[in-house]
Amino acid sequence: MRGNLHRSGNSGSKQLAAIDQLLIAGINLGPAKKRDAIKKILELVPGWTREDCWRRIKELRKTPECVRLAAPKEPTGARKTGTKARRKA
Repeated sequence: MRGNLHRSGNSGSKQLAAIDQLLIAGINLGPAKKRDAIKKILELVPGWTREDCWRRIKELRKTPECVRLAAPKEPTGARKTGTKARRKA
């Protein structure tokens, strides 16, 4: 990866964009899919290592695509504190 990120030309940037797309999808879908994405990249991209994938994931988590997904969400249907639950008799 060290050479791939800074390679000039269109093929390197297209390859990196495809790798990013796989990794972002894996990040969004959870740990198992993230591992699957890494395995797929290792099969398809010669010269990339598992360490390269994890470094790229670390960088991608700082991007707007991943940052907004990591933002805490308010629980839906949550009760306010101090209210009592209704029970059917």
